[in-house]
Amino acid sequence: MRGLSFLAILVALLCLAPRCPAANPAATDSVMVLTLHMEHGITRRVVHIEPRADGMAAITAPDGTVDYIPLYKIQRVEDASGADRTSEVVRRGRWLGAELPAPGPPAWKPFRFRAGPKSFCDSYLITETALLWRTDAPTLFGEHRGSLMVSLDYGYARNVGAATSLGGTVFAGADEDVVRSGLRLRYVRWLRPNVSLDIAPGIVLLADEQGLSRFKSPGFSSQVAVNFEGHVGLVAQVASVASRARTASYAPADTVLHNTDWHVGVRLAGGMGVFGTAMLVGLTILAVASLSSSGL
Repeated sequence: MRGLSFLAILVALLCLAPRCPAANPAATDSVMVLTLHMEHGITRRVVHIEPRADGMAAITAPDGTVDYIPLYKIQRVEDASGADRTSEVVRRGRWLGAELPAPGPPAWKPFRFRAGPKSFCDSYLITETALLWRTDAPTLFGEHRGSLMVSLDYGYARNVGAATSLGGTVFAGADEDVVRSGLRLRYVRWLRPNVSLDIAPGIVLLADEQGLSRFKSPGFSSQVAVNFEGHVGLVAQVASVASRARTASYAPADTVLHNTDWHVGVRLAGGMGVFGTAMLVGLTILAVASLSSSGL
């Protein structure tokens, strides 16, 4: 049931996701040039002026550069024929000039540090930091398990088709009681140029568990995620590991039991993912230094 619920959420998010901007057909090569008469006899020639609610106006020069000026500094607005359009801009808040085209896709690169389909790059680096919240009962052998997990995935992917990427990552995840690490494969399906569905099956090779059980290799840890713009995403994780009882208090000694836990959360990717990792490392160093200084 958890899997079906998560899929329903993914479908709803994909329906609401913004589509990639397309070129504006209203933009033409021949545009009307406006003349702005400013204070102190200053004049500026622009192809677009758009008043804003904060009392500023966004203006676009003929070379495409954008600037912002206070509306109160504009004394007169003239169109190409010399007609006075000041009242329309300053008092009525109407924009004048060419309707600006939406920005096009970024330049193609053979390799980049943010995920993208084949129309953007040939391959890319995977740098992800995720915060995951446990959705099932946090116990094993009667022990408490942490409800918040931090997960890091670093790796590489290559675009093997117009809408398909394949790659792999090294991952590490930890909560207050468990540390796990291993390898994941990565299958990426680009639903839109700025939206991807990631499926990442993986195995847990190393783990350290506190309490009355110890990890028995290998384990299983996989993720499914929807990413937006290669920067942020929503992720679900399922992990299944075997643990061996260290004591007969809750189960016969050396009994092997399997534990499956579910997490959902958010993750940062690309440069934001590296920043998230740096923040975690910094906080960890501060915590260790604080404990050392207190003599614990």
